[in-house]
Amino acid sequence: MFQVELPRERKARESVERRRSYETERRGRIFNEKFRTIGVSFYADVKQYNRAACLLQRRQEVADRSAHQARVAFWHQNQNPESRREFDLNDPDALKKTESQMVLPGLLGEDPESGSRKQRQQEQLRDWLLQQRNELQQKRLQQKIDGERALSCNCLGELYNCTEFQVPTIK
Repeated sequence: MFQVELPRERKARESVERRRSYETERRGRIFNEKFRTIGVSFYADVKQYNRAACLLQRRQEVADRSAHQARVAFWHQNQNPESRREFDLNDPDALKKTESQMVLPGLLGEDPESGSRKQRQQEQLRDWLLQQRNELQQKRLQQKIDGERALSCNCLGELYNCTEFQVPTIK
C-alpha cells in the first residue's frame, strides 16, 4: 500500500511540525536559565531591587553624615559655650579667672594687716560708743527741758486760773 499524500495534508503536517519545533525552541529559551531572553526571573528582580535599595541607603547615610557634620561645624563656630547666658554659672575655669584680691584675706591663712585692721575697728567702735553717749545725753537733756516747761506751764496756768475767778475789790 502506497501512501499518497495530498498537498493539503502535507502543508498541514509541515505547519504542525513547525509549531512543535517552535514550541520546543521556545521552551528551551524560557526554561534555560543561562540563555533566557524572555520571561521574568523573580530572583534576578530581587537581586536588582536589593542593589538599588543598598545604593539608596548608602546615599541617604552619606547625606545624613554630611548634614550632621555641617551641624557640628555650625555649633563649633557659632554656638560656643562662652556665648551662652548662663556660662558664668557653669564656667569650669571660674576659680582661675577670679583675682586673688577678690578672695577674703582671712580665708587664705594669716592676714598681714590684721593689727592695723583691728586698731581701725576699735577706733570705729569707740567713735560709735561716743556718738551713742552724746545722743543719749541730748535725749535726756531734751526730756528734762520738756518736763520743766510742762511744770512751768502748769504753774502759770494755775495762777491764771486762780486770778481769773477772783473778783477785784474796790476800795
